[in-house]
Amino acid sequence: MLQLREQIRQEGLSLGFARVGFASSERLPRGDVLSRWLRRGMAADMAYMAHGPRDDPRSLMPEARTAVVVVASYAAEEDPAPGPGQGLLARYARGQDYHLVLRQRLEALRSHISELVGRDVPARAAVD
Repeated sequence: MLQLREQIRQEGLSLGFARVGFASSERLPRGDVLSRWLRRGMAADMAYMAHGPRDDPRSLMPEARTAVVVVASYAAEEDPAPGPGQGLLARYARGQDYHLVLRQRLEALRSHISELVGRDVPARAAVD
């Protein structure tokens, strides 16, 4: 039987994530880099970047011990060629809002993890 992490990884890949990994939920060792970047005004009009601490996963969920970290790709099988006088639309802007799509996939992954361990696993999804 596969180890739990490998089972989670395989399910994540089957849900369409390009990569699935695991990280400690402890404060990020170089989280101060983002704080300095924000203080220098580098976020421009992206005010949401300053909402909440982004260097401490436990600020979202204090009881967390491990983060399941996934990567999703915007790559398309084929990029449509623009017609005369048309431009390309950024991949992330095509189709459904990726925030919603990824949240649905993450919820499916959380549900699968709960099945694997035989109890409800609390989780908090963060997209971006």
